[in-house]
Parts: sequence; C-alpha cells; structure tokens
Amino acid sequence: MLSEAIAYGVAAGVTIYQGSMVALDDGFAGPAIEGEGLASVGVAFTTVNNSEGADGDVSIDCRRGIYHFDNNAAAPLTISDIGNDCFMVSDHEVSGDGTGRSVAGEVINVDAGGVFFYRFRFVEAALIRAIEIYGYRTPEFYEEFLTQAEASNAFASFTDS
Repeated sequence: MLSEAIAYGVAAGVTIYQGSMVALDDGFAGPAIEGEGLASVGVAFTTVNNSEGADGDVSIDCRRGIYHFDNNAAAPLTISDIGNDCFMVSDHEVSGDGTGRSVAGEVINVDAGGVFFYRFRFVEAALIRAIEIYGYRTPEFYEEFLTQAEASNAFASFTDS
C-alpha cells in the first residue's frame, strides 16, 4: 500500500493512540471526534501522550492511505455508498450521516467488519508513485491506478504545484 507519513503538532491535553483516526482542529492533531470543521489527516503511526503539554509540545506521525474502521450502527454505510464521503464519529468509527460531522474520506468498500475509505492525498501519493515509475504521461494513462476524474484532478494539482 502506498502511504505518506506527515507529522502534526498535537493539541494540548490529549492522547492519540496508535492505529486511531486523527483529525486537525485549529491546526493541531487530536483523536477524530464528531464535529464540524475538522480535517481528517490519517491514522496515528504511534501512541502520543500530550495530556500534560501545550498545543504543539509534541508531534505525531500520521499516515494517509486506505483504512478500515467500524461502521456506525445508527447511520451505517452500505455498498451503495461506495464513491461517497464517509464522516468521522470517533477515532475508530465512520458514518454515512454527515450532519454535524466532518469528512473522514471516500468510501471504497463496505464489508461485515466495517468500512474501507481513503483520503484524497492517497490519490495524489498513488499518482506521484506512478509518475516516478512511468514518467509524465497523460491522465488517461493513469486510469490503471485511478478513475479518470481522479487522474485528471490529481495530475492537474501535481503539475500546477
């Protein structure tokens, strides 16, 4: 699996556990929670305790990519939600109901054990890796890795930067 590790400063007074979903609130990382205006940034690579520290005293490495989390029983996702956004309920659970919640990522599959989803940055990482392997090509070439729309959007954002 392709993934990218990114370090974020941890919010004051929180502990983030290895393997949990992480979200930014006002620029600082914390466990994903139900709420609006948060930015899902991936999964914690290690456990970090900043319960006694101030904002940014410690940092946490998060990985973006494809993840499998629990499906919310009150508003479960189904296979008909593949391709749609899922929303953060907690650091280990996502929902199909976005009311009062922030986007966790895009649903790519749903099974009895939960929901598989990814963040858009994973698409960019996949494109970057494909470019490293195959060189610059047209977006159509990358359909093997991404949908046409994802390839066109990611290619444009990558080549414009």
